Amino acid sequence: MDAKKDSAKKIKILFITAATHKKHMKNINHYQRVYFLSRWADLSILASKSSDFSLSAYRGTKIFRSFFSHKTASLIYFFWWILVKGCRGNYDIVITEPSIYSVCGFWAKIILNIKWVVDIWDIPIRCQSHLILLRLKTQAQRLFFKLIYQQADYFIVSILPDYELKKFGLPAEKMLLLKNAIWLKDLPQKKFHASSKWPFNLLCMRSGYSIDSGLDILSKAYRNICQDLNVSLTIVGKIPSKLRSQLDQLKGCPRVYYHDFIEHDRLLETISSASACIIPYKNVPDLAQIYPVKLLEYLALGAVIIASDIGGLARMIKHGWNGLLFRAGDSDDLARQISILYNDPALREKLSLNARDTINKEFDCEEKNRIILSNLEELIKKAESL
Repeated sequence: MDAKKDSAKKIKILFITAATHKKHMKNINHYQRVYFLSRWADLSILASKSSDFSLSAYRGTKIFRSFFSHKTASLIYFFWWILVKGCRGNYDIVITEPSIYSVCGFWAKIILNIKWVVDIWDIPIRCQSHLILLRLKTQAQRLFFKLIYQQADYFIVSILPDYELKKFGLPAEKMLLLKNAIWLKDLPQKKFHASSKWPFNLLCMRSGYSIDSGLDILSKAYRNICQDLNVSLTIVGKIPSKLRSQLDQLKGCPRVYYHDFIEHDRLLETISSASACIIPYKNVPDLAQIYPVKLLEYLALGAVIIASDIGGLARMIKHGWNGLLFRAGDSDDLARQISILYNDPALREKLSLNARDTINKEFDCEEKNRIILSNLEELIKKAESL
């Protein structure tokens, strides 16, 4: 899927998104969708002001941007654009992301008389605030979207459907169930083996941390072992000020390092040089229902992994074969699993080798997007045959 599709019958797709793309986002769903659909379909993008697709979209891809940066103003602009300019594109499909902008898909379906596809890589209408009024607002919005999603023609689903998504009551026959996928061709063919370097270096990496990311669990576990074992801990990612208290257990602990961000070019080296990569998520629906991209990167590089035993993580990690699982929220059990790895080089070697073998073509973003495009084409063929 490296060249623009030559077929004269390319399906015409309108993708409505709030995203903007940078190099480190290439393993994110919306980046991959723009990359592949702009090369293998006739893609147009309706986007927010100042959005950048120069790294992802094929040259010449039609991009229509809002005049506004504010979300509500952009939403109004999108409605106007669909009503006034949308008909000129003669589109077959409109694809919307799992955000408030997906209401534009419903609008486009009515105005343009085209198929509406919802691309769900996260829960639609997310709210992580604990304020009652905001949570009530989110519940009302979700109820509204539950109603309009009944009018959607198809759903591309890259999360586990039996958690929060189940509440939306989506018809099973309209769902294409997939997993997250990454650019496997970008990864080195060499299998990285568990590092034997000392000190034993632990890595926890995330673009940004939330209250449920498990930094407090990781901190307690490291404090339990750092005096007895020759270990170090590196934490990568933005840590909001309100979560700094979760790191209190690390005060006074030796060899703890923080990095807000690591460039993508250094990412593979950082992962492969770690003795063990830790995913300490708590058992909440928000995290249990995902197939973490970071876990896929760890597995593909043959990293040694310790992860909490929740949802998508537990479905991809077989304890003792391609990684270790610990009881979610249990810092003592996490410390125990780290100690087991520390004292067993043969186990680290086994986990490293099996981790790479876990990744097959269903986690290859090229293969995933072939399946998506094929299903979108079939959706149009069925509509034309009626």
